[in-house]
This record gives sequence, C-alpha cells and structure tokens, in this order.
Amino acid sequence: MLKIRHTGIYVNDLKSMKDFYCKNFGMKVAVHAFEKGNYIDTVLGLVNTRLELYKLKFEDETMLELIHREEEEQTKIRGNVYDIGCIHLAITVDDVEQTVKILQGSGVTFLSSPMLSDDGKAKVCVCREPEGNYVELVEESA
Repeated sequence: MLKIRHTGIYVNDLKSMKDFYCKNFGMKVAVHAFEKGNYIDTVLGLVNTRLELYKLKFEDETMLELIHREEEEQTKIRGNVYDIGCIHLAITVDDVEQTVKILQGSGVTFLSSPMLSDDGKAKVCVCREPEGNYVELVEESA
C-alpha cells in the first residue's frame, strides 16, 4: 500500500460542514462536484444515487471528502455506505486488480469490481473490511 488518500464523511449540511473545516482547520476546497450515473452507482452498489461533495485539502495534500446524498434524509445509524459520520477510508494502491485478488483470498467482500472513474483519473472499487467499515481502493492513473 502507498498511502491513505482521503477520509470520507457523509453529512446532512454540506455547506456548513465545509465552512467548519475550512475555517477551523485551514483546509482549502480542492474539488466541489456532483456525482450521478453508472460509475457512482456501481462503485457504491446503489441505484440512481446523486451526491454532492467537497474534497478539502490541508497544505500537505491530505484530503477530507465531505459528501451529501441528495435523494433522502441522512440517517445516524451506521452500516450503509452513505450514512452520516466517518464511513470510509480511501487507500491508494499500485494495482487495484491485484489488491482485490489478495483481499478476496482473505474473505473480504466487495461492492463492485474495479471501475475506471468518469474523469479517467483512477480505477476504484469499495470493499468492507473485517469490522464492516468501508474501504475505497484507488489506483491513480498516470
């Protein structure tokens, strides 16, 4: 494994949370995006999902991803890939396909096979680690 890429947190009030992290921790907005369609549905194992998100960066390039799922009220019960709170850890890997094979051999379950992101910048898939937490595996494109 190379590094932790980002931590994702689902929130109810996206703007307020973005302002909180930027104001209190000096983070800067790196990305403000809306995601919908086959890529995000497949990677998260959902149907017709719509997300709005901010990727915030510290000076050292460490990122925090704040995400709001548009179609329904957020819950406080953890267990779904879109629940409120810290729900997934993204890890950058050299070869996502090889990493998937290794993890599957250890009994780890995946929400999908690796997919190329819509912007073509990464190959991504999501699994659940032994405690049930979501881990996003990311192979960055050259």
